[in-house]
Amino acid sequence: MTFKRMLLAALMAACVGQEIAWAQAAPMTQWGLIGTWSADCGRPASADHYYSVYEVRPDGAAFLRRENGGAPMPLNPIPRATILGDGSLLIVLDLVDMGPSRHTRELIFAKGADGRVRAMSNRRLDGDYSVRDGKLVSNGADMPWQSRCR
Repeated sequence: MTFKRMLLAALMAACVGQEIAWAQAAPMTQWGLIGTWSADCGRPASADHYYSVYEVRPDGAAFLRRENGGAPMPLNPIPRATILGDGSLLIVLDLVDMGPSRHTRELIFAKGADGRVRAMSNRRLDGDYSVRDGKLVSNGADMPWQSRCR
């Protein structure tokens, strides 16, 4: 293969990869998840009050970044997002910021009429739920509604 053909093949592969990344991030953008979210935007980020920042990079890759008021935390890739038939948003999240406990989760968000969002489901891909039907499995508490802070 000549250098020109190899270069052309590499460029085409890069374009296809970027197109796939944009296609994965598009549902998050269309649904309105991109931005910074919190249950209380008036409270600063802290160890017991995280902000969730959903962002799309220029190459189209989507990530969750958590803010806890301390040192910057790693980006958690979101390799898949889908708007479901009922209007909710499903994302698949690779939790790299969990260190040795790294795992992949599937989350489903509902959107209120006022634009706030709430986790309705959060489960490991092996089926272990932490949130089901909008309630914490551990104690039955309702998941809080979150507002876009910025």
